[in-house]
Amino acid sequence: MKFPFFVRSLPLLLVLFLPNTAFASDIKEQAEKIVMMLNIVNKEYHEGVKDGKIINADEYGESQVFLAQSEERYQGISEKGQDIKSASKLAAKFKSLSKIIASKKDPAQISKAVQNLNAGLVKQFGLTIFKSPRKPVSLAKGKTIYQKNCVVCHGPTGQGDGPKAKGLEPAPARLADPQLTGDGITDPYDNFQIISVGIANTAMQGWADTLSEEERWDVTFFVRTFSNKLVKLPAIQKAAATENSGATGENPEKVLEEIKNLLEKSRSAYEKEKVRPARLAVIDAYLVFEPVEQVLLEKNRKVGKGIERTFGELQTQMKKKAPYQDIETTINKINLDLKSALPLLQ
Repeated sequence: MKFPFFVRSLPLLLVLFLPNTAFASDIKEQAEKIVMMLNIVNKEYHEGVKDGKIINADEYGESQVFLAQSEERYQGISEKGQDIKSASKLAAKFKSLSKIIASKKDPAQISKAVQNLNAGLVKQFGLTIFKSPRKPVSLAKGKTIYQKNCVVCHGPTGQGDGPKAKGLEPAPARLADPQLTGDGITDPYDNFQIISVGIANTAMQGWADTLSEEERWDVTFFVRTFSNKLVKLPAIQKAAATENSGATGENPEKVLEEIKNLLEKSRSAYEKEKVRPARLAVIDAYLVFEPVEQVLLEKNRKVGKGIERTFGELQTQMKKKAPYQDIETTINKINLDLKSALPLLQ
């Protein structure tokens, strides 16, 4: 039986008119990057301008560069949103923001303009912006990502002294600086945005096309360990620990043995006056302890916090180059406390 042309053409019409989900997803990702870049524009401007005057030319310049790049990105997707008619209005808002930045208006006015523009982007492209991780963060995975992709420029402890750092202009950011990654001073989302979109006119590339959202959050919180003795993990970590009913997912005895071995490595290095390797080994030990800590905090908060505090004391002692006997005593205390906590983990 020969079907009418319309019926025979139906499969082709379906292919033509069904939404291309991969394409739509890519457009959303581009729009999300623009939102991130505009947030960076706002942050850089606040650090670069005060009372109508430039107080930091580099930061002010960065705000202009990020705005120009975000506007360029928007031009590439402007007519692919949910309401084509609003595209020109958003384009005009980019121009308006550029003018008030050039006029060095009050930072509060910039914040309002950025919020307004971002609200339009969220509506136009149906975005859902998450400013914190949606899944539990893994510092261990973050460390692996950092060592693979970031250490060559930023160095093993975030000092900006990696093997490729020499000759780079501007120099790689010193991630160990609390002004960049410190809890109580900065927001992890600021770091996440930079990791995602990069920094214009520098060697810092954006990683949103290479790393998943989860991986970017992992490395975000890992780099924050460089300036925080015990980095504050997002609230979702606690929720995840509760959902797991206290289970670490691994053999607790093996986990504690690994921590013990790393602490022994640290002790041995410190005894030989190799302070830096000793401190790195302590960080590694804490990374192994981190998922265990979440369980301990649920089972016995006092015990979990106590061990966490002692890890912090150990890092402080090493930073101040305390006598070896003090280091040995603190390491022994951690091992004893972990041994006492083992029943809580089983």
